[in-house]
Amino acid sequence: MAGAIIDAVIKSQVLEASQISVFDPSEEKCEYFKNKGLCLANSNIELAGQKGILFLAVKPQIIDSVLAEIASNLKCSCIVSIAAGVSVEHIRSIVGSDCPIIRALPNTPMLALEGMTVIAESENVPSDIFDFVKSIFQAAGEVVILPENKINEAIPLSSSSPAFFFRMLDAMAHWGENKGIPFEESFKLAAVSMYGSAKYALKSEKTPSDLIAQVSSPGGTTVAALSAFDDFDFEKFIDEVSERCTNRAYELGAK
Repeated sequence: MAGAIIDAVIKSQVLEASQISVFDPSEEKCEYFKNKGLCLANSNIELAGQKGILFLAVKPQIIDSVLAEIASNLKCSCIVSIAAGVSVEHIRSIVGSDCPIIRALPNTPMLALEGMTVIAESENVPSDIFDFVKSIFQAAGEVVILPENKINEAIPLSSSSPAFFFRMLDAMAHWGENKGIPFEESFKLAAVSMYGSAKYALKSEKTPSDLIAQVSSPGGTTVAALSAFDDFDFEKFIDEVSERCTNRAYELGAK
C-alpha cells in the first residue's frame, strides 16, 4: 500500500520523488524505492525525526512496536496511519505527543489510480495539513470523510471489499472455463462487466434496486439467476461477511 500511495503521489505530481523519504526493513524494497528516485532513511527512528508528514504504512499487528520505536524522536508535522482498527487515541497513547494524527484507510485499486480512501474526521489537525493529506489520496481515486467511530464499519465497504470482488471474479471466470470458455476470456467478460456496472451505477441517479430491475426482463435469464440469490439468502451472507470484517478490525484495535 505504501508503494501505491507513493506511485499515485508521483504520477499526479503532488510531490516529486526526491521530496519523499522512506524506510523499509526489506533491502529489496529499499532498492526498489531508491530506483524510483526516493530518499532512503536508515531506520524508522531517522525517518520519524524528519520534518513533514509521516505515513505509517504498517500492519496493525506491528504498529505498537513501530510507534514505541519512534516515539522519542518524533519531529514530524503530522502522523498518517493506515493501520486497520487502530484508533487515533491508541496511537497517541503510545507516542505521547501532541503531533496531529490522521487515520486513513485506502484500498489496493489505488495502484490503478481508481482507489477509494476513507479518512477519519480529525481533531487538532490544521486544515492545510488535512487538505494536503486528502489531496494525496485524491490523486489516486476518491475520498470519503467519516467520523472515526464509523471507520471500522467502512472497512468491508472499501478497504477489504476489493478482495470480495476478486473472489467473485475468480469464481465466475472458473465457471466460464469449466463451460468451455478460456479462463482469460471468462475473466475479461466478468471483470469488464463489473467495472462498467460500477461506473454506470455511480453516474446513474437510479437506486440499486432500479438498476437490477433495468437488467431483469420478466421470465428472462437474469431473473432465473437472481432466484439463486434469494434461495441462498445473499443479503444475509453479505451481512455476515461485513460483520466478520468489522469485528476483526475492533479486535485488532483492542490489543
